[in-house]
Amino acid sequence: MKRFLMAALLGCAAVSSHADYAMFGALSFDSPQGAKAQVSPLWMSFTLRQGDRSATVTVFRHRIAKGSATEDFREEWQSRVKEDLKVSAEPKVESLEMPNAWTRTVGFAREQSQGRSVALTVFSGRGVRASVRAVSDDPKLAVWDAPFFSAFLGSVRPLTEPRAPADRILLPSSFSVAVPDGFLPYGAWFRKKLPEAGSFKDRWVQFTFLDPFWAPKEGWAALTRMVTLPKEQLPAWYRELMGNPLLGDMPFPDLFLFRAVGPGFPTAVLCAVKEQGPLTKRLFSLHLIDLGHMWQPLLVVETVEGGLAGQGAVEELLAAVRVPGWSVKAPSIPRELLVGEYGFGKAGLKPGDFWMPSSLKVVGVSPASRSGSLRLSADGSYVWAEEGKGEESGRWAVEADLLVLTPGSGSPRKLRVAAAGQPASWVKYLMLLDRSVLPVSLQAIRNLDNVFFALSKK
Repeated sequence: MKRFLMAALLGCAAVSSHADYAMFGALSFDSPQGAKAQVSPLWMSFTLRQGDRSATVTVFRHRIAKGSATEDFREEWQSRVKEDLKVSAEPKVESLEMPNAWTRTVGFAREQSQGRSVALTVFSGRGVRASVRAVSDDPKLAVWDAPFFSAFLGSVRPLTEPRAPADRILLPSSFSVAVPDGFLPYGAWFRKKLPEAGSFKDRWVQFTFLDPFWAPKEGWAALTRMVTLPKEQLPAWYRELMGNPLLGDMPFPDLFLFRAVGPGFPTAVLCAVKEQGPLTKRLFSLHLIDLGHMWQPLLVVETVEGGLAGQGAVEELLAAVRVPGWSVKAPSIPRELLVGEYGFGKAGLKPGDFWMPSSLKVVGVSPASRSGSLRLSADGSYVWAEEGKGEESGRWAVEADLLVLTPGSGSPRKLRVAAAGQPASWVKYLMLLDRSVLPVSLQAIRNLDNVFFALSKK
């Protein structure tokens, strides 16, 4: 093995002035000139051909770390080299501690029977592992002797902080979902088959991720207005998002949830329901993970029958979200979105006047036993009245995703804002989790005694 290449890989390579800066997964690099690029949701590859010989480098979307750089490399070599390429040769391995809590481990091997050589570089840090695989099928030229490989691999860097937007970015994504147990590849998706429940046999949950896009300046407030606009007046970014082929026949969303995923990334969730049969429906949840100047979409689809959904599998999936290079920030619920006068329980949901997003109906919401009203005024004052408890008044404020009600006397009450919106000109809704420690999910808000489902009185 040539030691000079290991030094180049583990050291600092100069950035080519004519290369295109690119990002994929948790890594940034210079896209090689003259190579054919291919992109999938799970990997990005560059292939250079000379006659009947080829050299290929593949950048893989990152996974959740195993706990140590040694374990990370072992797992990646097993799946990316032994299983994918059927290479049985054991690698020669070296590693180096990098700045900003990253470790880089490089392994090389030659498969004599196939005339092929392989190099695998694994970056471990920030709770994830990310790998780059180089393969040469030229028996006369090992991968570590090829300038194409050394130049590319020397330019690869893990994302520590997001770089300022470049003029040309091939795929500006740092999104990761560690595929939970039971989810298997299903085209561009990962699908998990759920246990049968009586006559409900075709139960499943599946997910995929879409390309990220620049966030609108209005942030989440922009989403809540979408359902009030005619389609011809929708902004271009939203039309493009909803026109993505992966969304298939997802209906127009009728519910917006505000929640956090992974270690706490603020996320807006667009929910919609599609009739599948007399009893069976499909529930679509498009999660827009807020990374500040960018939003990263994650699409989850599940079959539902009689209120029976696979929310346990969905929550397991959302807990595995990681976005290295971006820091978790506090969510920001638009204050002006909450201003209004609401009724909840019997005071808000009158017979014949009942409205509820179909996304909630399909998961089987239980009616609330409490009843009352809440007025949130633009001047910061509020009046709360609950049946059997009298009236309370004071000042209200928004702290991240919490509505804080501070009465004239007594302790503040904190309610988590689970959803808000105005799906039609005559109604406005506000969902407040009474217990702020509850995570916002469709499962958590099924019981309206956990949440105030309040409809505007005006």
